[in-house]
Amino acid sequence: MYSTDKRADAVRELQRNLGLIEDNSFSTVPSGVYDTETELAVNEFQRNSGLAATGIADYPTFEAIYRCGIEDEKERMRRKKYKSTSFPITVGDGGVAVYNLNVMLADILSFYGLYFFNGTGSFFDKRTEEAVNIAARIFGYEPTREVNSGLYERIELEYLSINV
Repeated sequence: MYSTDKRADAVRELQRNLGLIEDNSFSTVPSGVYDTETELAVNEFQRNSGLAATGIADYPTFEAIYRCGIEDEKERMRRKKYKSTSFPITVGDGGVAVYNLNVMLADILSFYGLYFFNGTGSFFDKRTEEAVNIAARIFGYEPTREVNSGLYERIELEYLSINV
């Protein structure tokens, strides 16, 4: 349980997730200090969520804030889809979507400890193809030489879940 003047990495995580929630007024850079602004933001979240408005981030409040922060961030990613991306993305393609794909794959594969992949910039080459196939197997997709919109979205969601 966290309340005013407590310091911890968990408080920084709480603050980061409060900042991700769209209808919350918390806008301070996470400091790791459970200050008055954090307490007020937790209290506001509790009121808006039907929880007891104590301003204290007990376990149910902490978990609810985490879930809301993740969901709001996922929704922002969905809305921000690269409108110019045409699927499938395959070997030889390049651009912003491929760059983002390479960044996401590098983090995901590193997280699972399966493959050292540092991305290949904004170009989809054989290393990207290999990384895509490993990620596809992780998510239960058949390995393929391309990334369709469904696999791209699954990669985005996994990236968000391990980086938020």
